[in-house]
Amino acid sequence: MMDTGAREWFTQPEQGIPMRILTIMAGGGGVRFWPESRRTRPKQFLSLGGEKSLLRLTAERSLPLFDWECVSVITGAQYAIPTRAQLPEMPVENLLLEPSARNTAACLGLAAAIWAKRDPEAVMAVAPADHLISPDAKFQGCLKEALHQVEKSPETICLLGIVPTRPATGFGYIEVETTSGDADEPHAPQRVLCFREKPDVTTATEYAMSGRHYWNAGIFVWKARRYLELLGQYALEIAEVVQRMAAHDSTNGWSEVLRKAFAQLPSLSVDHAVLEPLSRETNAGLLVIPADFAWSDVGSWQAWPELWGRNEHGNTLRGSHIAVETSDCIVQTSEEHLVATFGVEGLIIVHTPTATLVARRDDEAGVRRLVAEMDRLGFSEWL
Repeated sequence: MMDTGAREWFTQPEQGIPMRILTIMAGGGGVRFWPESRRTRPKQFLSLGGEKSLLRLTAERSLPLFDWECVSVITGAQYAIPTRAQLPEMPVENLLLEPSARNTAACLGLAAAIWAKRDPEAVMAVAPADHLISPDAKFQGCLKEALHQVEKSPETICLLGIVPTRPATGFGYIEVETTSGDADEPHAPQRVLCFREKPDVTTATEYAMSGRHYWNAGIFVWKARRYLELLGQYALEIAEVVQRMAAHDSTNGWSEVLRKAFAQLPSLSVDHAVLEPLSRETNAGLLVIPADFAWSDVGSWQAWPELWGRNEHGNTLRGSHIAVETSDCIVQTSEEHLVATFGVEGLIIVHTPTATLVARRDDEAGVRRLVAEMDRLGFSEWL
């Protein structure tokens, strides 16, 4: 959806066989990973300790189920160039650019409208660009089952649910009808009862132990037209705009019309706009596929111990560091820059060549507030 002028869409799929599309959401700013993540190079473009970026890993782990011609990315217009650099095999037409950030309901509506225009029966798998998942084969097994469920029953919406490993307060939860854990059918779908907001620690502990709650990974599978129908039912303003824009894709002046129309849309997540109201309907067709893979949303520096472990003092250390009477700290630096700590506990310390963060480890939202304050005070050079 880059503005390259009028064009023909790809060759249509074989008659009677719906397209399978992977749509990667890569528009986030990765604010809670400041100062490693910046506006010009947000989290999805970082390797976070590996050789490949999170965006590249997201595409590659799905490739056995999708050809590159059916991989698409929706991201902000400012990230078009780095996205192309990360995924040169993806056709340029599959780079869908949202002119302004309006959360996931609108951006996925735009993607669904574009793909439904190509194939009204297209099946969309949706995945965030900034998660770590392993092993790939188990992820592919879960996603394959979700695709099968939607192709078998076109009104179905499938979500991949993560079995909680701790009482996390920063995740949304999905409550299902029956307890999890069928050893004979690990991917057997379960009916969604309701969505639960980010809970307090007591409630999160109950959810983690119940066997009926999953973390919401933000990985969905649905028919493109079905998602558009649901937008029309629960978020009509978004549905009307995205379908009108898709109908005039790449015509003269289209980008400017899209920019103005998109800016007027409400900023709503797909969970709040569509999935939560749908879950309150009788026979909603909402299913969860239990995930049997390791998963981290790498949402903040608090995820670092899960990825890199802790030493005997509870510290997670990356780069050159010397610690004396230091415990329960997260330190990220380079091999060339030494960070030395003495008599401290419960801190996050992140050193980069142009900015250094020192924060309390127990305040997960603190970095977001800090970045907002930097923005307000005009420290944009470091954002």
